[in-house]
Amino acid sequence: MRLYLFTTTFFLILFAFSNAQKSPKRELRGAWISTHFSLDWPISSQTPAQQQTALLNILDQHKATGMNALYFQVRNQSDALYFSTIEPWSSTLTGVQGKDPGWDPLQFAIEECHKRGMELHAWLNPYRAVATASQLPGFVPGHVAKQHPEWLLNNGSTITLNPGLQAVRDYLLDVILDIATRYDVDGIHFDDYFYPPAPFNDDATYNSDARGFPATTAGRADWRRDNINLFIHELYDKLASIKPWVKFGVSPSGIYRSSSDPAIGSNTASGANQHYSAVYADTKKWLQEGWIDYLAPQVYWYIGQPGSDYKILVPWWNNQVTNARHIYIGQAIYKVNDAAQGVPWADRSQITQQMRMNRETTYPNVYGEIAFRTAFLRSNPLNVRDSVRLNIYKKPALVPAMSWKDDAPPQAPSSLTAVKQPGNSFTLYWTAPATVANELDRVRQFVIYRSESAAINVNDTADLLAITPAHTNTFNDTTGEADKTYYYMVTAVDRLYNESAPSNVTDYLPPTIACLEDQSVTLNASCLAILPDYSRMATVTDDVTLPENITLTQFPAAGTVINGTGETSVALIATDVSGKKSSCTFNVKARDVIAPVFTTTAFAFPFLLIPPDNKMRAVKLFYHVSDNCGYVRVVLTVTSNEDRGNNGRRNRPGSDYKILDNHNVMLRAANSGKGVGRIYTITITATDASGNMSTKKLSVLVPYVYNAISTSTSPSVVKKDQHPGNDLTVRAFTNPTRSLFTLVTKSRSNESLQVRITDNLNRNVEIRRSVSANATILIGGNYRPGIYFVEVIQGRNRVVLKLIKY
Repeated sequence: MRLYLFTTTFFLILFAFSNAQKSPKRELRGAWISTHFSLDWPISSQTPAQQQTALLNILDQHKATGMNALYFQVRNQSDALYFSTIEPWSSTLTGVQGKDPGWDPLQFAIEECHKRGMELHAWLNPYRAVATASQLPGFVPGHVAKQHPEWLLNNGSTITLNPGLQAVRDYLLDVILDIATRYDVDGIHFDDYFYPPAPFNDDATYNSDARGFPATTAGRADWRRDNINLFIHELYDKLASIKPWVKFGVSPSGIYRSSSDPAIGSNTASGANQHYSAVYADTKKWLQEGWIDYLAPQVYWYIGQPGSDYKILVPWWNNQVTNARHIYIGQAIYKVNDAAQGVPWADRSQITQQMRMNRETTYPNVYGEIAFRTAFLRSNPLNVRDSVRLNIYKKPALVPAMSWKDDAPPQAPSSLTAVKQPGNSFTLYWTAPATVANELDRVRQFVIYRSESAAINVNDTADLLAITPAHTNTFNDTTGEADKTYYYMVTAVDRLYNESAPSNVTDYLPPTIACLEDQSVTLNASCLAILPDYSRMATVTDDVTLPENITLTQFPAAGTVINGTGETSVALIATDVSGKKSSCTFNVKARDVIAPVFTTTAFAFPFLLIPPDNKMRAVKLFYHVSDNCGYVRVVLTVTSNEDRGNNGRRNRPGSDYKILDNHNVMLRAANSGKGVGRIYTITITATDASGNMSTKKLSVLVPYVYNAISTSTSPSVVKKDQHPGNDLTVRAFTNPTRSLFTLVTKSRSNESLQVRITDNLNRNVEIRRSVSANATILIGGNYRPGIYFVEVIQGRNRVVLKLIKY
């Protein structure tokens, strides 16, 4: 993919800051929007539409600067910039306290911040009831200061709700939990107003509920701190039970305590304002006890300032974190280029130097900063806003995650694709994870990564391109340079900015397959074969997709039945996670390796040619041959054990035998007069289409002329015709048989017999010697079905019988 950019501005900015400090991937980038006395917003004389437009302009400018969290003041002096049934509308909206402005600024601000991908924290002054005591008579009757004068501490300048009263704590919990319950705020935020500056009188409160704290100056101070501790702790627990994703943080003054002992306080001037003692806020305890999620100390001093050096305070605050809570540094934008603040604030780099210091790895608990305040940042003194926007916040950043609240990532997006648009821009599309009911796991935004390499590093902010403003499944990138190829990847983040696993990387090339050589499979007895899974054997690579994430499909699929010999073309189709495909083909040859099969009942008939009268006799061959794949070619050959017949001629085709067809031959009934006689061997050779071969041999006997054999009229008995002078008789009972043959021998001589049984190929099957001349012999119980010959010899007498077993 190539993107084209027709401007030099982008290049110049890159060159100017090529050596700048690397942006962190996660960083809180916030700003306070003060509504007290309309310092930042609103103007009470404006119409609701004008106020909304003005607020949108503020939000847009903060978004353009790079902010990802805004702290919107919604409760100044026990009043409300939101719809409340507990406290009256703030006069800053209309100029009249209690007057309905006709719209809900908090709801409007939440929706518009979320549209822009920014968090909205509701900023409250919890204890301040009346900023200027003399204005109390003009407050509406329903205001808490008029409803409960017994709850107030008045130092003559301001009127404060008494932190020592349980009723006050309960009231404040009702106010704050009402906001958290009804509004989709990302956080509840307090500033530095707790106990008012002295003098004030809370003796009656102490006397009624001292809780064991001694009546000494130190005891009374500890009691006051404990009053606020009780409220902070209870609020944190109740917020966590109602909406565990809502963050709770406090922004105290920049100095906790001054001390040369870092375990007690920072090495700052003893006369500095120390909120531990000035307003009785033990923020270090809240931080270390885990009663707040973050602390944002207002370090409103320059680097090197005597008595309150920024370089001393930031490290001290960083070192107070013992349980993973966050520190965000409040920065004094309002002092930039203010002559009354001193020469160092006329240095245009003062703020950016502070920001770079906040990012140093030696301060791992400092996760960002909050600018005080909006109006000064917008006025851009010494171009400070431009410097932050173009340099420090040039790269987007995720809000730091809070693992103690939730650390489970959401599901990852999928099916990321990039589509070229007119004007050399590219629109990304992806499939968002399914919506879930649990707010902690619900996807809120997406993070876009871009690189010139397919190996995108989600931990390298050089590859971090953008964070979508809201839950969406598209993004338009118009920031690329000409003649460059870019790869994209997307992750999802949830309500607390836990990041999912990455999506696929946008892909511009299909996978590459190292295809297989031609393969073969062996056909079974049914002339069938099962196609194997060749996808496991192929090697596939891709420019962005890991091999294990590439889908490899085979067609025909593994398990497909191949019927018969021949070649089958097999295709492998590789699909990467972006849907791009490539394929290759190879052939699979089905091989038949099984030879034709003869039935076991093959035989020649007749198998005895008698008498040996030298005539050509017809012999029929009974056999059946089959092959797993069908086709069989049969060839007959005839041989004999005697190469000359009794006619003295050589045994050759046309003389002693003739093959008529595959089942019929002509054989000459002749022998040499020696041995058992002439044995013709008929070899049947069967060959299938693949060249596999098997043979079957059948025998036909032309017996010796003096021992001619005939068959009696009884089908079960085959006997020897008596030759003159022959005293031996052999009979076979139950012939043919399915079990045993019974041989009965009779002879006038007592000379013992020799009995030899051969098969139709003249192979010895059984030999018995020294058999009684007159005997009954059982044979054949373990013989296979077939044709057998029994030869009985007594001296010069010889009898041959044919036996058939089914």
